[in-house]
Amino acid sequence: RLFELGATMTRAGESRRVAAALTGHAGEAHWSGARRPIDFFDVKGIAEGLGGALQADVTFDAASLPSYLVRGRAATVSAGGRVIGSVGMLAPAIVSAAGLAANEDVYVAELDLDALAAARPAAPLTVKPLPRYPSIARDISIVVDHTLPAAAVRGTIRSAAPDTLVSIREFDRYQGKGVPDGRVSLSLRLTFRSPERTLTDAEVEAAMKRILDALKSAHDAVQR
Repeated sequence: RLFELGATMTRAGESRRVAAALTGHAGEAHWSGARRPIDFFDVKGIAEGLGGALQADVTFDAASLPSYLVRGRAATVSAGGRVIGSVGMLAPAIVSAAGLAANEDVYVAELDLDALAAARPAAPLTVKPLPRYPSIARDISIVVDHTLPAAAVRGTIRSAAPDTLVSIREFDRYQGKGVPDGRVSLSLRLTFRSPERTLTDAEVEAAMKRILDALKSAHDAVQR
């Protein structure tokens, strides 16, 4: 993993930008015990994490992608109504030119920090204390229409979930064998935590049921 922060000059002027490159395996533990390779959702998470830290909403789409990224595994990043960067898989030809193995997947992110900071709400930033109680994570995989934006799925989850839902992370998107034409399998990790006490498994399972029912009703989602 490589990260760099610095000032850049463009025709629009000078701005502070952050760049990141990731390859290899992710460090997250998984119930299967297998190490997960770095993928698109890891670099997408960088943009989401920076947006969350600055309390600015970021969105993603596949329009106007840089030529050095692989279409289908990349996205432009927008905030405050303007494009602020891009995230995605680096083209294999560029990976090879850098001296890495051609089959080595490298994911990169480049974001305009000044534009991201300018997109945050006018209200003062709020600071929360570190959590005192443990979190509980649950993974779900659903099959939905391939044109459905992930933001719509997250919005439905937020609306149906209790206040104890603290994060939603997409970690897999799949189209192919086993998934009907025109549909996509989307996997998400939902993390729950109470600021007042330790949650019970029963409480989390009840929340998951409400969330899945809402996804089925709003998006004709099918649980895998």
